[in-house]
Amino acid sequence: MYIKKRILSILVVLTLCITTVLSACTPVNNSGSASKYKGTADADAVTIDIQQEPPDLFSVACQDSVSSDVLRHTMDGLTVLDKDDKPIPGVAKDWEISSDQLTYTFNLRTDYKWSNGDPVTAKDFEFAFKSLLEPKFAATFSYFGHIFKNGEKYSKGEVTFDQVGVKVLDDHKLQLTLENQTPYMLDILTYSTFYPVNEKVYNQFGTKYGTDADKIVTNGAYKMKSWQHESEIVLEKNADYPDANNVNIKTINMKMLNDANARMNNFKTCLLYTSDAADEEDSVDLGGRRIIKKKKKKNK
Repeated sequence: MYIKKRILSILVVLTLCITTVLSACTPVNNSGSASKYKGTADADAVTIDIQQEPPDLFSVACQDSVSSDVLRHTMDGLTVLDKDDKPIPGVAKDWEISSDQLTYTFNLRTDYKWSNGDPVTAKDFEFAFKSLLEPKFAATFSYFGHIFKNGEKYSKGEVTFDQVGVKVLDDHKLQLTLENQTPYMLDILTYSTFYPVNEKVYNQFGTKYGTDADKIVTNGAYKMKSWQHESEIVLEKNADYPDANNVNIKTINMKMLNDANARMNNFKTCLLYTSDAADEEDSVDLGGRRIIKKKKKKNK
């Protein structure tokens, strides 16, 4: 029960964190003429302020909202969130749940690829979930993995991983057996903690994985084009993404404006979307499941 309460409390926090809050103003591009989106004259690009450098893009170890926001645009898990923050099929095209609600069998799509061309398989999820539970990775949210049967025991060294409720049935079928019934199971699988990890690429870079644009592979709607540390991340549309036809924006420029004055100046001149709140709705539909949005303030 204690673990369930901890996970539920973190779920609430993460749900709030992964929504990039936007402030409203009339879009104007750098040339001064009207533009559909802020910060660029390119109709197929949008500029947002993520305020700071993402500390860790190794999804297993991710624990902050900035890293999570970058990852949610570049990665898909077994399930993903739709524009209303409801879990829908992601890499998993469908699933079966046992009558006792303890075993979930996921059938994976065969058309997902990593940004290096490798196919996304059930093994990628197994590696990620195993890493989550291993003390050497010191994942802050390692206890999320305690939802799996014997997950906590494995993290304590009391059982081997073949006794944990994570089984690869074939390249595109993954079976997860839970310690207890978990009604929010499909929700929790949308978080970065449960994203797949390409074991081959991780082993290539080790602890440097996820520290530069050329030291990470992704499987989502966008892939990382460049990463100028403490300055900007540029994401570009992933042409190999299965739902690419529904991704409307080709480029996302993520600025790291940790100076309050610079952020305010850019907001006033409408050069970017910022994390400061406003009363008006202001959202950018990136297509498909990806939407950067803010919610209206409640009247006090």
